[in-house]
Amino acid sequence: QYHDDFRAWWQYESTNFVTYWYGKARNVAIPTILTAEMDHSQIQHALEHRINDKIEIIVYLDISDLKQSNIGTEETFVGNTGETKIVGNKMFVYFDGNHLNLRKKIREGIATVYFNNMLFGSNIREIIQNALLLNLPEWYKLGIVAYAASNWDADAEETLRDLWYQYPDKNKFESLAADYPKITGQAFWFFIEQQYGKATIT
Repeated sequence: QYHDDFRAWWQYESTNFVTYWYGKARNVAIPTILTAEMDHSQIQHALEHRINDKIEIIVYLDISDLKQSNIGTEETFVGNTGETKIVGNKMFVYFDGNHLNLRKKIREGIATVYFNNMLFGSNIREIIQNALLLNLPEWYKLGIVAYAASNWDADAEETLRDLWYQYPDKNKFESLAADYPKITGQAFWFFIEQQYGKATIT
């Protein structure tokens, strides 16, 4: 790591989270932990699941600092731009200058930690046993996380509508889910809520 600020790390601990930050990232850590606590119970309620351990949030000042991190495996940092990275009950967030984006990353990170814990458990034996039994499609996993993080909003509606107009041949669920699993899965779970009620999600 090539950043002088990385030499010293501090932490804030709250009811459900432990937030780690370094140097100038303190200005991001404070709104991060406040936002995480504010949104935690809503996501927990949506997934109707509890975890015993506190979720750890590692806060980075920007994406270049995050990419320099050596926490977790190399695969942790492979993914789409803007995606919240997860290792076990640790989530990695960075600030891109937009507080709304930061909140969205935090919500998606919390939802992903909960979802992984629901499916795979918390210890390594449970994770291996359950991973062998589960072969869930991408739209299922990405969709439930997106749904738990932000339910259905104007952005999701606009994204789905744009895809339908742009690709009229993808009007079937399977074809849309193959190329755009996140928005398709989010729409699926929102449909289940609208059609059968929120209690049926879990």
